[in-house]
Amino acid sequence: MPRRGAGRSEARSDEDLEIDSAITSLVIRRLPQHITIDKLVEILRDSSDGRFDFVHFPRDQQTGLNVALAFVNFVDHEAAANALRTQLMSRRSGRRPLGPARIRPGTVQGLGPNLAYFISRFGLDALEGPSAPLIFDRGQRVPTLLTLRKHMTLDMLREHIRDPVVMATIGNQLSWMFPKPPSSPTAACASGEGMTTMSHVQALLEGNRSDVSIVSPGEPSNWDALVSSSSPAEDLGGSSNQSEIGSVPASLPDAALEDLPRYREGGKTVFQL
Repeated sequence: MPRRGAGRSEARSDEDLEIDSAITSLVIRRLPQHITIDKLVEILRDSSDGRFDFVHFPRDQQTGLNVALAFVNFVDHEAAANALRTQLMSRRSGRRPLGPARIRPGTVQGLGPNLAYFISRFGLDALEGPSAPLIFDRGQRVPTLLTLRKHMTLDMLREHIRDPVVMATIGNQLSWMFPKPPSSPTAACASGEGMTTMSHVQALLEGNRSDVSIVSPGEPSNWDALVSSSSPAEDLGGSSNQSEIGSVPASLPDAALEDLPRYREGGKTVFQL
């Protein structure tokens, strides 16, 4: 990606970070060219014990190399402050693997706002591109689209998108993620009886888990918007495997997964609700 990402720059000094508890996002400048995204993630895991959730690593479109710039959001201020104080020093070796890199607070703060900023600058399709931000939970990568509904709002997008036509276009693209609330909840949703796959999911999104078992061993259990499975064959075959990413297992009662729109991401089939 070109150097367009440079517009989201650092805003404060090291001293300011100590007194501003709202800061969780840092910008890394003068990033050594030999550093790859995998190496940066390894450094972040080592130096912060996996306490980061967003990494944007812009690349040059011609060479594929980094553009000496990266953006990282940490899960809390303490983790960000420690990263700034130590300049991402390794906890094991005591060395600074990024060498002369300069780390400062960013102007955009938080996971959701950083996602909104990226989409406003590069468009929704760029989330599938080589310079797309990576999202993490406890240091492990998770599908990006699964985090949008959880952490990003349309208001966050509006802060960066002034053109109403552009905002309307992106809003339409994200309509599946921000559905309009139903006019009147039904008694069936409240009781869990006579529910289809879609109404089961709607009840989950409204906070009424009814009789649906929520199983997601070894994976984050806070996704409430999507059903995900390893392959379309499993999805449509009524598999009882419930280890998919997401808090709604693909083996929902009365499952009619063939009726759900779907897309592939990270080797998974993700169903849109």
